[in-house]
Amino acid sequence: MSETARCIKCYSCISACPICYCVDCTTKNPAYVKPGELPPNFMFHLIRFAHIADSCVNCGQCQELCPAEIPNALFMHAQQVELEKMFGHVPGVSMELPLLAFAEEKTERGRLHNTGSDMIYENVFNPFTKH
Repeated sequence: MSETARCIKCYSCISACPICYCVDCTTKNPAYVKPGELPPNFMFHLIRFAHIADSCVNCGQCQELCPAEIPNALFMHAQQVELEKMFGHVPGVSMELPLLAFAEEKTERGRLHNTGSDMIYENVFNPFTKH
């Protein structure tokens, strides 16, 4: 947390990531990350780390372009080492669906394209929405 406390929420880590494809990034949702708060609370980083945990190939762009010099690639690598130990999945090497994939990628991308939404878990937290 001391490393991420330097974050200025410039979104370089997200915009440079070849894995992120969301239209509306959850880190910009005020329900999860308070707008205007600097440094952002740790939820900002947890969302980002969890969102790409099963597919990050550790290209290092998130770290290379970070003006605050946060070692994002190091954090992702550490997380992936533990996930590999637990589940045997290696992003970019294992060809089966990643552990955290709840939907077939082709189907999910089609849904996102058709709805214009990036919310894989759309309306999960809204008790008034029919599932």
